[in-house]
Formats: sequence, C-alpha cells, structure tokens
Amino acid sequence: MRNQELTIFYKDKTMEKYYLTHTIKNYECAKKNELRTKIIFNLCQRIADAHSSFLKTGSETLIKKNLSWVVSNYYLKIYRLPKFGETIELATWPSGKTLLSSLRDTIATDEKGNEFFYLTGQFPIINRETLRPVKLADALDNFDYLDEHRFNTSFPIIQLPSKDDFVYDYKVRYDDTDPVGHVNNANYPLWASEAVPQDFRETHEISEMEIAFKKSAVYGDLIRVKTEIIDGNNEIVTLHQICSQQDETIIYSRIKIIWKKI
Repeated sequence: MRNQELTIFYKDKTMEKYYLTHTIKNYECAKKNELRTKIIFNLCQRIADAHSSFLKTGSETLIKKNLSWVVSNYYLKIYRLPKFGETIELATWPSGKTLLSSLRDTIATDEKGNEFFYLTGQFPIINRETLRPVKLADALDNFDYLDEHRFNTSFPIIQLPSKDDFVYDYKVRYDDTDPVGHVNNANYPLWASEAVPQDFRETHEISEMEIAFKKSAVYGDLIRVKTEIIDGNNEIVTLHQICSQQDETIIYSRIKIIWKKI
C-alpha cells in the first residue's frame, strides 16, 4: 500500500495510472459503518481532478478557453464497501475517448489488491456560454489515454420506469449545489437510493449502478424521483426517473440500480 499520493506519467511513452491513498473517516460512513455511496463519487472526482490537473487537461486549463468538463454517464460496480478506519488505494486513468468525450476509470483496492469498487465515467467538454459540446480534439490537443477499461463504454440507454412503485419528492437545498450553482453529480444517485423504503435498504446493498445525467438541477428546484422495482430470480433492479415535480417531461437523470440481498 502506498502511504502517500503518487503520480507516474509517461513511462516508456505509455500513459500510467495516478494513485491516491485514503483512510475512511467516521463522517464518511453510514449506519453500518460502511462508506457512503455518495462519497465514492466524491473520492473518484477528487482523484480525477488531481490527475487532470497534472496532465494539464483539467478545469484550470479549459477555463482559459471558456470550456468546462461535465459528466454525462457513470457506471459503478461495488464488490464491498470499505469500513471506517480502512485504507483504500485509488487508481485512475483516462481509459478512452470518443469524438466529444473523455472516458475515465477509477478502481479502489485494499492493501492486498482486492477490489472494493470501480467507476467508469464519460466526460464531454462544453462551451461555458452556449453549453454546447465541443470536439475533444478541438479543446485539447494533448489528450492521451491508456486503453484499459472495465465496462462497455457505449453506455446503453437506461430504461425509464414503466410504473411508479414509489414516488419521492425533494426540494434542492443550497448545500446540494456546486460552485457553479448546479446540483453536484453525486446527489442524483443519492436521491435514487433514498427513494426506496427503509426496510428494503436494511436488507439490500447496491451492487451496480448506471447513471445518465440529462439536465442540471439548481437550488430550489422541486425534484420527483419515480421508481419501479423489478424482482428477478437472482437480483432486484430499481429503475429511477429523476424529473421535475411541475413537469415530469423535464428529466434530470435516469438511473438503474442492481441490488443484492444481505
């Protein structure tokens, strides 16, 4: 286990991974003394930001061109949630690209290399004024990546709920927003997981999660989470539509969660 942040860049002309160790704090844990799912996204964002800055492809580089990174899709696989006091090692790297987006993988392991979770994300670049996507090659002429990824990065369309087994209404708080006034992306999966009953959460854990971000919510928005539960033979799937209470055709996010019984 590395005991400090370590960066390696271009060894034998090959993009290498960027590492960060982190010891789980008490305030990062939920009822079962396990890492909150929301913190996974925050930790992965932290190391992604640090690596992008190191590669000169981060926000401070893009903002000079009036551009910005956004996230359009996530796929999360959880094998086991680390507990309070455990130290995890995060490794991240750009894992691919499309015409408009960068792909990035992040993996968390213990000191023996056993995986806690991994996250694959898709990150377009947009013009900050028009909010329109910009070609990756036009925005960054020095973008490089390591062609190694764990998930089918085509990010298939997430099915919307066909019925409303549960409806959860929520008003966006000031604390939910980021420095530009948009809801932080880690809140959308939190809202989805909170939309199922407490007794279900007590007996199930998240195994996989797919997230498609469609529109940014802002402070004061009235949010509705519509949820369908599909009970399969070996797993339970929940489909979530995060939309506006006033107009359900305004969709902020689509989310699919696969749960395992505990």
